[in-house]
Amino acid sequence: QVLTISTPDPNATHAAQRAEQQLQGQPVFLSDVRVVNEDGEVLPDDGVSVGHLQVRGPAVASAYFGQPDAACVTDDGWLMTGDIGTVGAGARMRITDRAKDAIKSGGEWISSVALENIASGCPGASQAACIGVQHPRWQERPLLLVVRDHLSDLQAADMRAYLHGRIATWWMPDAILFVDSLPRNSVGKVAKADLRARYAKILDKPEGEHPT
Repeated sequence: QVLTISTPDPNATHAAQRAEQQLQGQPVFLSDVRVVNEDGEVLPDDGVSVGHLQVRGPAVASAYFGQPDAACVTDDGWLMTGDIGTVGAGARMRITDRAKDAIKSGGEWISSVALENIASGCPGASQAACIGVQHPRWQERPLLLVVRDHLSDLQAADMRAYLHGRIATWWMPDAILFVDSLPRNSVGKVAKADLRARYAKILDKPEGEHPT
């Protein structure tokens, strides 16, 4: 079922149309979207406030098939999508990450997808995956795992230099590891749950002893 649709203004500039197409769109008739914080408080539709996306409407299921007792709908009837994102003017929705993959650091969200997409563009990098790992002060911090291109000698300092200016300063990974390959699940997606289990406590060492 369709919940949102993107309808770029045909009279807008090409850049404006492309920006609109990169959103997940506006709710269709009788549907609605909102974004809430960890406490369930509704955040403003300013396109900046990042939180958990919730939806409602006649096309939205009230329960998961075969799992009638699964907690997926709030007391006031909103489906918890499991996505992180923003809602902007005109209820325009943008999904930035899955809640299970997004990184909550110092009370702020870091999009693992955005960070790894940018890192993948670094010369010498073939693949990149970003996960949140435990941090004693900030709750979670980004760990970036990189597969080098064949014969590449890409180093952590090179990657940091590439990321500088392309991401927010506080998004900079606390550690960058180079691996031969990334684990994948049955449908070919990076198995981030396996990575989180393996590297969960990698930042527990004193500062200065973190791997690079």
